[in-house]
Amino acid sequence: MQTEKPAKLRLPRVHLGYVPLLFIVTVTIMVLVMITVPLRNYMEQRAEIARLDASISELQNRKTQIETDLEKYHSKEYIKEQARRRLGVIEPGETAFRIIDPDAETKNHTETPQATETTPAWYTTIWDSLTIPDNPEPEQSTPKNDKLPLQPLAPEDSAAE
Repeated sequence: MQTEKPAKLRLPRVHLGYVPLLFIVTVTIMVLVMITVPLRNYMEQRAEIARLDASISELQNRKTQIETDLEKYHSKEYIKEQARRRLGVIEPGETAFRIIDPDAETKNHTETPQATETTPAWYTTIWDSLTIPDNPEPEQSTPKNDKLPLQPLAPEDSAAE
């Protein structure tokens, strides 16, 4: 038996010079640039759309919350509750009691006068700093044992000394 050897397929060799190779590289780079710029814009727009969708859903949630609050504010029970709590309104036949903490009353009255007595107003401090000197200089007195006269001596007096 004879074994057949597979036939080798021979491809022709292509020899490209520098100019055609440079042309192919240039065209490839141009095609890549032409594809990447629109692709980048597409990706940025998709990210913007996703961000806006998230913002829309957040605003819709806020809208529903505001609508429920609005319904709550229009209910008579809520209005009565707020009038009782904030304004102290009572219904006819009810007796109102107000509990006052004695410690809170004494604290409020004792703290305020002490604060005003110890610290003067800001404008008083500024005015005093401008009008009252910090270290008044003592008056200079002339020493008595000074050999120098305060006034020039007359010619007759200088001969006497």
